[in-house]
Amino acid sequence: LLETIPVPEAAGDSSWHYPFEIRFLPDGRSAFMNTWNCGFYYLTGLDGEPRIERVMAMPLPANVGCGVPLIVGRFWIMPVYFGHAFHVLDIEDPRQPRVVSTLTVDSGFAAHWISRDPGTDRVVLTSDGDDRRILIARFDSVRGTLTLDPRFRDEGSDRPGVSFTRKAWPHGESGPAVPHAAVFGSR
Repeated sequence: LLETIPVPEAAGDSSWHYPFEIRFLPDGRSAFMNTWNCGFYYLTGLDGEPRIERVMAMPLPANVGCGVPLIVGRFWIMPVYFGHAFHVLDIEDPRQPRVVSTLTVDSGFAAHWISRDPGTDRVVLTSDGDDRRILIARFDSVRGTLTLDPRFRDEGSDRPGVSFTRKAWPHGESGPAVPHAAVFGSR
């Protein structure tokens, strides 16, 4: 352990509670962090004297459950569990992030994790709640928008995504599964 930095408290809200994920920014010396309660922080001086600065908080209680983010270029894509949404933040200026778009999913989908298919515009979105589906979306890295891929769905379903609530899988009957995380693979 080299250093411990307290997350700055914010009077009047709890967005500083539960530090969750940190991602290094392209310069390799600074980082961006979210809390579970959707506070956002800019970390600098990581190669010497570290500092943390609160730069944004999403309104509570609608935005609780900021989970595992993804950085694509200048965009931070933020799954929000209880908000049933994926917010895209422009963090080109990490001291002044701003929401540029939102993909809202249905109320059963508890947005938790997002991962990118390297070299493409495809991202996988997972739900960590009772609705055990994964979705595929397309990310426009110029405009910062996410759109669901309507072709990715269970056969015969009118809902997007593939459900993990099933009795049988290709390897046999083992019951439902929870798609907590996801990565794309290659052969």
